[in-house]
Amino acid sequence: MQKEYTVHSYTFPFGEPGTDECTLKMVAARAKSKGISEEQAAKTMLGGELFKQWKKAKESVTA
Repeated sequence: MQKEYTVHSYTFPFGEPGTDECTLKMVAARAKSKGISEEQAAKTMLGGELFKQWKKAKESVTA
């Protein structure tokens, strides 16, 4: 079972906040719930540097 983290009274079921794993899971969940691509979800959720970090993490997972 994955550990949940609580930050500012919000429980993150995606792993430790700030990690690539958490970001990838969070973006994937948003994309699925909105019916959009993960890249579209990442663009709307993440700003400049975070989007670049997400894209790099996504490429390393799929490589």
